[in-house]
Amino acid sequence: MAMLSLLATENSVLREHLENAPRISKYTCPDIQNEIIFFSAKQILDGLIDNCKRSVIYALIADESTDVTNNEEISICIRFVDRKEDGKHLISEEFLTFVHADKGSNAEELTTKLLETIQSVIVDTLDQLSEEGDSKARALHASILKWDCIITLVVLQHIFEYTNKLLVCLQNPDLELIQASEEAKTCLSVLNAERNDNAVWEALMEKAIEIASDYGIDPSSPRTAGRQQHHNNVPADTPSAYWKRAMYLPFLDHLVTEINEKLVVPLPGFEAQLLIPGKLGLLTEEKIEVDPCLLR
Repeated sequence: MAMLSLLATENSVLREHLENAPRISKYTCPDIQNEIIFFSAKQILDGLIDNCKRSVIYALIADESTDVTNNEEISICIRFVDRKEDGKHLISEEFLTFVHADKGSNAEELTTKLLETIQSVIVDTLDQLSEEGDSKARALHASILKWDCIITLVVLQHIFEYTNKLLVCLQNPDLELIQASEEAKTCLSVLNAERNDNAVWEALMEKAIEIASDYGIDPSSPRTAGRQQHHNNVPADTPSAYWKRAMYLPFLDHLVTEINEKLVVPLPGFEAQLLIPGKLGLLTEEKIEVDPCLLR
């Protein structure tokens, strides 16, 4: 009502309605106000959909903040290339929704809420664009609503929860190379432990099945091709066994190998920085014995 009263000071038609309309037809009760807010939000979202429809590039942005009641809220925005009528292209960022972070604001929770928003907003948007005849949206909508896409996103979300901690650490400008290598070892120990824990994979499968069930999608695996050498013919009796062997384990092994080769294997070379005068105090006898080349 406060907002309506403020608008009425500048709008004579609204002021006349609020002052003289019968009480039963003022449309100012809380239920009607909520409905007006809902349809106004839908109209704004439809406008954003039209803008995204004209753009071929977009990205989602998520961030966390605390409201006045000390509850953590996740704001989700969309960033896209907006094509103006004069032919110019501008980068636009538009707010989509707030999501309550009821389980915290760590990397896993932020990703989970982002995936939920993608399901409720992006998928519905693509569905609407498909109905309007947008062939690109139809193809993307069909690709998202497939079991292989869902299980892959769930796996990536889980693994990147751990690598994100390493990524944040590596972005510290004051981080020493030796410390970076030690942080990489910690990350690798966690990834290797999860690789050998079948309960972790079962939990990921259950999560993917729960998400897929909302869209009537059942777990599946590609058919095997007897003579096709380039087909991923992983022996498996169930979709769970197939995706674990064909996607989860190979990706995890590749990631572990890359982190190890880039940050752990070069550790002896990193320790050469201990020869810097300001760091000679860290050069222990043990390191000198292990790496006699440091004395040369």
